[in-house]
Amino acid sequence: MDSVPVEFIENVVLRLPWDYKNKRYVPLGKDSVWKAIAEKTEALKTEIYINLNTKKNRLSMHVFPNNYFDKYFCPGSRLKDKVTRRTIYIQPCDEKGYVLMSEDQLNTVLAATTFTPQLQNLYIGTLKSWKQPVAALIQRIRGNFGDISICDSRKHSMEIERLFVNCLPLRAPSNLEIYNSDITPRTLDLIVEHIADFNKAYLKIYNNSCRFTVRHILRIMEAWERKPFSVQIQCELPFGFHTLVELQRPLARYFKGGRYGSLSQWGRPENRIDQLPSGTHDIFIVIMNFVGVLPPVY
Repeated sequence: MDSVPVEFIENVVLRLPWDYKNKRYVPLGKDSVWKAIAEKTEALKTEIYINLNTKKNRLSMHVFPNNYFDKYFCPGSRLKDKVTRRTIYIQPCDEKGYVLMSEDQLNTVLAATTFTPQLQNLYIGTLKSWKQPVAALIQRIRGNFGDISICDSRKHSMEIERLFVNCLPLRAPSNLEIYNSDITPRTLDLIVEHIADFNKAYLKIYNNSCRFTVRHILRIMEAWERKPFSVQIQCELPFGFHTLVELQRPLARYFKGGRYGSLSQWGRPENRIDQLPSGTHDIFIVIMNFVGVLPPVY
């Protein structure tokens, strides 16, 4: 194992978790070449937080554990390869402790970190009015996001649609939450088109300007029938339906009996995805109203 190329070892080390509490890397052996390279590589590993204050329209960045932009992204620097995670915040915020960025620097970071060894995170929140700089930033974002959260965001439905056009083909997130926001029907179409890629994922999509239709739910079931996958979706009743019993009729082909407090692969509607045995393929669609999950109907 010690005879493999150094570059290969570095790439493996970048994908290993970092113990922030104890400030150490995952042990790779006391005297191995792997350990020596890991110690060197771990000192260079970093995470980037891009922050856009939507009140002050000021862009800032924090690089952990080092906050010098040029060290990582100046021309010729290979340190950008050591960026393990990128987190983007677009919301009102306190900028203390952050380094202000220029638009050119932002473009450099976005281009250099489209893919990172560890999954990225994106949070968009509290957009009350349409703003050009925010809209432009959202449309430029691409990445292998493991977590996407969009809440209380208004007037940017087309930009959010573009975000999903850019990101879903790269990777479907493990956690996706959209609520109290303006979205387009096409955004929901995109999510359904890629639903089979959301394996063992949690989707919470409710109280938005658009909601899932019966056709969307049927398409999810048709995709599951072609190739089973595990996913939990929290959403509202489609427009035109007032009770879960009404929704049973168009879904009767897929769901037989069971409880309509949650729609699932009937037989185990009470299970959560993270409680299912390894290898189990399940669908878990929870129908919500504005105050929580509707009670079971027998």
